[in-house]
Amino acid sequence: MPLARAAATPISSANGTGLVETTGWRSEPATRGTFRLLSSCLITLSLCVYTALHLNMFPKGHGRTTIFWKKFQWALMGMFAPELVLFTSWIQRQSAKQLVIEVNKCFERQKIEQGDRVTRRHQWTIVHGFYAGMGGFVFDTNDADSPAYIPNSPLVPLTAQGVLVIAELGYLPDISEEFILDKSKADDIAKSLAIIQATWLLVQCITRVASHLPLTMLEINTLAHVICALGMYWLWWKKPLDVRNPTVLSGNWVRPLCAMMWMQSPILKSWSDYLKILSYPVPEISLPDPHGYVRGQSGNFRVIDTQPIPLGDRQTILESSADPINPGQPLVDETTSTRWGLCVQGSREFAQFASSPRFRQADALVNLRIFNWPARRVGCLWPNTKLPDFLLPLATLLYGALHVAAWNEYYPSDVERTLWRVSALYLACAGTAYMISVKWYLDGLVGDLLPVLLFLAFIVYVAARVFLVIECFISLRELPVEAYQTPIWTQYLPHL
Repeated sequence: MPLARAAATPISSANGTGLVETTGWRSEPATRGTFRLLSSCLITLSLCVYTALHLNMFPKGHGRTTIFWKKFQWALMGMFAPELVLFTSWIQRQSAKQLVIEVNKCFERQKIEQGDRVTRRHQWTIVHGFYAGMGGFVFDTNDADSPAYIPNSPLVPLTAQGVLVIAELGYLPDISEEFILDKSKADDIAKSLAIIQATWLLVQCITRVASHLPLTMLEINTLAHVICALGMYWLWWKKPLDVRNPTVLSGNWVRPLCAMMWMQSPILKSWSDYLKILSYPVPEISLPDPHGYVRGQSGNFRVIDTQPIPLGDRQTILESSADPINPGQPLVDETTSTRWGLCVQGSREFAQFASSPRFRQADALVNLRIFNWPARRVGCLWPNTKLPDFLLPLATLLYGALHVAAWNEYYPSDVERTLWRVSALYLACAGTAYMISVKWYLDGLVGDLLPVLLFLAFIVYVAARVFLVIECFISLRELPVEAYQTPIWTQYLPHL
C-alpha cells in the first residue's frame, strides 16, 4: 500500500491512558486558502518592490527620516508603476556602461600620451560606472581658508557627464572595484532568495494557466511586478547599495574647475526647480569670460562675450539685476562674485578644454543631488539611439497588456469588469499616446491646450493605476472555486 494511503493504526499511548491515531506519508492538499493566496502575493510583492530598489546616494545632511521618506516614495512607485522603475534601471545601466567605455578610452589615451608617468592600476568596470553615476565622486566646497564660492558650501556631487570631464582632465582617482563594493550594503544572498520567491510565483502562474486554472487579479498584478523585478535585479545587480560616504576629490584644481562646472549646470534642489527654470525667461548679464559663453548659476542666465579683465577684478556689468526665480533677490552677491572670478581663472587654466564640445554641450556636470529618475538635464549619459523614446511606451504597453490578459476572468460585478478593462487598455495605450502627442506639440501640429490635456490625462492615468491595485484586493471577496485549486507538484517547491 502506498505511504500516502496508509491506514490509520490505533496504538497505545506511552502513558497507557488512551489510543493515538497515526498515519504515514500524507500528500499535500490540492487546495489553498485565501490567507495563503494573500500572504504569498504580499510577501512576493514586498520583496520585489523593496529588495530590487537600488537608489542613488543621498546628500550629506539627510537624516534617517528624510532618507526613509525618499525610499518610501520610490517604493510607492514600484508598487503602482513598476515598469517606470524598470525603465530607470535600464537607463542607469546604459549610462554606467557608456561612462565605463569613455573613461577607459581616456585612460588608454593618457597612457599613450604620458607613457611611464601614468601609474593607474585599475581599469573601470560597471561597478565604477554605477558608483560614479550615483554620486560617488564629490567636490568639498567647504574650504575654511578661502572665500565661499558655492552657496552654503556643500558637498557637490558630480554627474556621469561631470565624472567624464574629470577623467579627460586626468584627475580621476585610481580606486578599485573592491574599494567601492566595501562601501556597498548589498547582500547577494538576500537578493537570491528574493529571486527564488519571485521565480516560484512566476512558475506557479504559468502552471495554473497550463492546467486551465484561473488566476486571481492579485496574482496577475503580482506577476507584472515579478517580471519587472527580475529585470531590475539583472540591471542593478552590480550597482552599489546604500553607500553613505562618497569619494572626495581634492587638489588645487578643484575650486576653479568646480566653479566652471557649477556655472555650466542647471542646479536643481528638486524637480520643482527644474520646472521653474523651464518656465522663466533667461536674462542676460556680462561676465569677463575670455571664451565667450558660460551658462550661469542655476541655469537662469547666460553670459555675453566681453573683454577679459585681470584676475581678481570682480567688476560685473549687469544687464539684469534680479533673479527671475526669486524676484527681488540680487543676482550677484559675494559668493557669486567669487565663483565668477574662479570661473575666469579656470577658463584660463583649462583653456583648451573649456572651449571643447564635451564641456560646452554638457547638460549637467554637477548638482546638489543626483536624481534617481534618468534625464539628460540631470547629467545622465543618454544612449545615442532613439531606443529610450520607444522603450518607456513599450514598457507601459506590456504592463497594461498583462492586465488586459485578464479580460475574460471572473469579476464580482459588471462594474468592476468594465473598470478593469478600461483601466488596463488605458495603461497599455497611454505611453504611446503620450509620445505621439508630445511629438505633435513639438512639431507645432497642436495648440497650447495640449499641456492642460496631458495633465488631465495624467490624473486619469494615476486613477487607473490605483484602481487596478485596489481591485486586486477587493476582488478576493468573491472568487471561483477553481481559484483555490492548485497543481499538486507545485506544493513541493520551497516558497513563502
